[in-house]
Amino acid sequence: MKKEVLIHAVVLSSLLVLAFLTYQTSPYKPPQYKLTIGRIVKTSDDIDYNAPIKIGCQRVWVKVGSKIYEFDNVLRGNWMLDEYFYCKEPVIPLMSKNNILYTASTKVLIETAYIVLFLLAVVAVGGKLGVRTVLSLTYTTILLFFILYPAILRGADPLISSILTAIAITFLTMFSVAGVNEKALAATLSSLLGVVTAAVLGYAGIVAMNLNPGGFSEFAQMLFFSGHFVDLSKLFCGVIVLASLGAIMDVSIDIASGLYELSKNARVDREALFRSGMNIGRDIIGTMASTLVLVYAGTMAAAVLFFMAKRSPVGVIMDYNFIACEVLLAMCGSIALTLTIPFTAFVCSRLYA
Repeated sequence: MKKEVLIHAVVLSSLLVLAFLTYQTSPYKPPQYKLTIGRIVKTSDDIDYNAPIKIGCQRVWVKVGSKIYEFDNVLRGNWMLDEYFYCKEPVIPLMSKNNILYTASTKVLIETAYIVLFLLAVVAVGGKLGVRTVLSLTYTTILLFFILYPAILRGADPLISSILTAIAITFLTMFSVAGVNEKALAATLSSLLGVVTAAVLGYAGIVAMNLNPGGFSEFAQMLFFSGHFVDLSKLFCGVIVLASLGAIMDVSIDIASGLYELSKNARVDREALFRSGMNIGRDIIGTMASTLVLVYAGTMAAAVLFFMAKRSPVGVIMDYNFIACEVLLAMCGSIALTLTIPFTAFVCSRLYA
């Protein structure tokens, strides 16, 4: 137990040091600020109330402690980015030198509450394994938001960085949850084979379809014009890798765990282990592939409804760049997920027998 705690402490400390060094050399350095609690005391609007999308300017007065601050809230007609404030609404101003940099709504608190509730549920249901899961989530968060993304902004290759991050996430997750044993090693190697497959398929699809590099996200074009040069085609490949990683790890650890228990309780040769792994995988693949497709299809629900309302032909719908990107994303993940089954069965048959 003490050895395990020491290992996790060393890993976490190393990640924090690496994150700090990456942050120091990253162009993304947000201004220093402090969070406070305030309340909207007055608003003055110069906007179009009749339109579902509000466009114009909202003058807002927010009270923080005993002081009242005034700022302009510009509404651009963008549901994704705009925030409309109501009188007497509690808010969270971000203060810097007695100036308000940004005023966040209470959505931030509610989002935080849901995250805390999720972590508590994981620990309550999983016990010690739940604590390990929280640690692996912490590692993943640090790797993504404090190492990978700042490194890409600094000029690192998005695809290579994403693959290296996926390797680190897989290694730390498997050995945190499953322990240091052959089961974790087999699941890690199998997951990496699946991730590389997804990356190769994604890159081949982008080249074959000559996809617009920024078609996979509304923010890609905004990133392009923000002054930070990022290879969007490789970034999309990195997105494919990271998006498929979770399901691939699920499949690999499920098969690796089943075959690990089988090899410990019965004398089986390599061929029998491989056949057993394939049988386990066939039971998993139906629901897992559906899970991936449903996740991606859910993100396209509004777009699909829009095109259906316009009675657009299927060929026209699939020709749009963002639809093609979503289809490629879903299919690369699903194919890689499917091929992870024989990868895992093969690796386990060689390690366990």
